[in-house]
Amino acid sequence: MCCSDGRRDGRKSFSWRDYRDLLIAAHQQLGGPIVLVWDNLNVHKATDLQKFAEARDWLTICYLPPYTPDLNPRTHRRLPRRDRPDDQTHLSNPATSHVRPQ
Repeated sequence: MCCSDGRRDGRKSFSWRDYRDLLIAAHQQLGGPIVLVWDNLNVHKATDLQKFAEARDWLTICYLPPYTPDLNPRTHRRLPRRDRPDDQTHLSNPATSHVRPQ
């Protein structure tokens, strides 16, 4: 398995064949089923890789939706502070802890 074809301008990422080889090796080493949760990177959706996965009963691939802001903590940083799900500042005053700031 190689991430670069050795040329200066060559591929520097996994091809679908590299993923296939990695999955086969992982299955042989683990000896059990594999469940992947992947994003929608084009190589993850490659037709040949999907055919490979469909032919293996030990391999299940689940894809994330194209846009999942709830699964991306960086998205919440762009929200106003009071709208962030991790904001607990309204709990600091016991007199108003039952009221969420507007």
